[in-house]
Amino acid sequence: MKQLLVNYYDSLRQHYGEYHNHKEISAWGGLALHLLFCGVVVSADTPYDHETTIAVGFTVIVALVAFFVFVYIRNQLKMKDDGGAYSAAATHLLA
Repeated sequence: MKQLLVNYYDSLRQHYGEYHNHKEISAWGGLALHLLFCGVVVSADTPYDHETTIAVGFTVIVALVAFFVFVYIRNQLKMKDDGGAYSAAATHLLA
């Protein structure tokens, strides 16, 4: 019975350790994609006759994308923290 519990907590620790790393990479990926998106917007060539309207549109779009990326990264980091806590708890129980 003891060996079954050790195996269970060891596999739990490994699973949530990998989950923790995956969520951190996902958060950094969201930030990288947002920076890439902002680079595309900055390098966009706008026609001069509607420059103000296009600038306002780009500003609204960038603000919306920034909000959604913020929510995505916040959720990824929260799940990363949860995975780290589960992994640490399993490690503590194994000790």
